[in-house]
Amino acid sequence: MLVVKERIREILPSFMLTAYRNSRALLQRWRYRGDKHYCNICDSHLRSWTLAGKTDHLNRVCPVCNSYGRQRFLAMVLTRELNSIPPTSRRTLLHFAPELGLQRWLKERMHFLTYVSADLSSPEVDINLDIQHINLPDNAIDIVLLSHVLEHVPDDILAIQEIYRILARGGKLFVQVPLSGESETQDARIDTPEMRLARYGKTDHVRLYGEDILARLSKAGFRVTLYRANDDTFKSDFDYMALDIPSDSTMLYANESSTYVCQKE
Repeated sequence: MLVVKERIREILPSFMLTAYRNSRALLQRWRYRGDKHYCNICDSHLRSWTLAGKTDHLNRVCPVCNSYGRQRFLAMVLTRELNSIPPTSRRTLLHFAPELGLQRWLKERMHFLTYVSADLSSPEVDINLDIQHINLPDNAIDIVLLSHVLEHVPDDILAIQEIYRILARGGKLFVQVPLSGESETQDARIDTPEMRLARYGKTDHVRLYGEDILARLSKAGFRVTLYRANDDTFKSDFDYMALDIPSDSTMLYANESSTYVCQKE
C-alpha cells in the first residue's frame, strides 16, 4: 500500500494531490465527528482515532490530517516556545522531512514565519538539502524542525553540527526521535532491513536513541530544554489529544514525542 501511495504522489500533478487531500479530509472530518478526542493540527473534534501499524502498538493517528501524537505535541511545544515572537517580526523556519499536517498548521498559525521545507530528494519540498552537508551559509536560519529525522541519518553528529552552524545566534532547533527508555543509544552498524526492524523498530532506522541524546545535542554547543508529553503540564491532554504512545503499547519505543528544544547561544 505504501509503495502504491508513493507511486501516486509521483504521477499526479500537485494541484490534483492537494484537491484529493482536501476532499479526503472533509469526508473524514464528517465520518469521525465527535467530542471524545481533539486534534490541534487540523482543529478536529473526533469520536475516535485510527491506528498506525499493529493494533497493539496503540499508535493513534488523526483520521482527518494523518497527524501522529508526536506532531500534535510538537505543535503545543512550538506554541509555548515561539509565542513571545512579535507578530510583526520575521523568522525563517527550516523544516526537514516535513509532515503535511504540521506544515499546513505552521503556515496557517505562525504568520511571522518565512517557512522553508527541505528534504534530501523529495520533489514536494522547497529545497533539496543533505542534512549532513547543508548547502546554506552560517547563521542563516532562525528555527529548525527535525521530527523523527536523525534516526535515519548515517552521521547524526555531523548533522547536529551542521544545524548548529546554520542557526543564527539565539536560534532554536526542535528535535524529536524515537526513544528506547534506556540510558544509551544503540547504533551498531546493522546491514539488513530485518535486523534493523528488530533492533531499531523500523527497516530504515540506523539507531535507537537513549537518554544520552541530550548529551549529543549539548556537546554541539546547544542549551537544551526537554519537554515530555506525560509531564504535569500536558497530562490533562495526554489521552484527549493522544500526545504520545500509551504506556501499554507494545511498540519497541518507550516514547516518540519527547521534544528537545536546543538554543544556540
